[in-house]
Amino acid sequence: MANLLHHFATAVSNHPDRVAIIDGKGRAISFVALRTRAEGFAIYWHSLGVRKGDNVLIAMPLGIDLYASLAALWSLGATVVLPEPVMGLAGLRHAARTTKVTAYCASGFYCLLKYALPELRSVRLLKTKTKDGDKPTPLDLDDDDIALISFTSGTTGKPKAIPRSHGFLMAQHRAISPLLKSASSERDLVAFPVFTLINIASGQTSVLPNWKMGKLAKVKPDELAAWCGKQDVTRALLPPIL
Repeated sequence: MANLLHHFATAVSNHPDRVAIIDGKGRAISFVALRTRAEGFAIYWHSLGVRKGDNVLIAMPLGIDLYASLAALWSLGATVVLPEPVMGLAGLRHAARTTKVTAYCASGFYCLLKYALPELRSVRLLKTKTKDGDKPTPLDLDDDDIALISFTSGTTGKPKAIPRSHGFLMAQHRAISPLLKSASSERDLVAFPVFTLINIASGQTSVLPNWKMGKLAKVKPDELAAWCGKQDVTRALLPPIL
């Protein structure tokens, strides 16, 4: 069954040196380098015991390593759990309890939460480290296999888990990728993670926000224009407020 990882592999083959992602600090990574980083994560985390069926909670900034981590964990058959960022630590703890996570994937300061939060003390910590060696045997993922679990905002009660299968993500890709298709090599300013996933699978460049997504109302027009100009942005996929 074709999934986003298959499309990512095709994008790497077709555009190895094209920039895949530019993060909010202006750091860029090519498609082939993004795949290499994801493979390094997968080798290391496989050595720590991550297998198909694991629920892995991710806590890290919106950036290159987040998308490399998604690719790595999916290649191992794991389900990615994404807490509701607006809820902060409460959202992280709720996600861990609700989905019975077996591992916690984090970078920087977020690694310390593994020892501070009772819901995470007994699970494996997956740091963003790479390892050389043989790649794990690729898995055949079914349409019904859960790719990720996110959560509602919790404004009308406890946040509810939203599971999305690999088949669902591919349906999104089939629906949206034709709308973003271009004969040119676009540089998209992307504020929606789902569009970044689609761009990665389609071989297009994604420029990530240089502002905090929880503070959209504080983004100034001249700052937004300056970021677009600095990164040679050709298209913007942004929330209506911007």
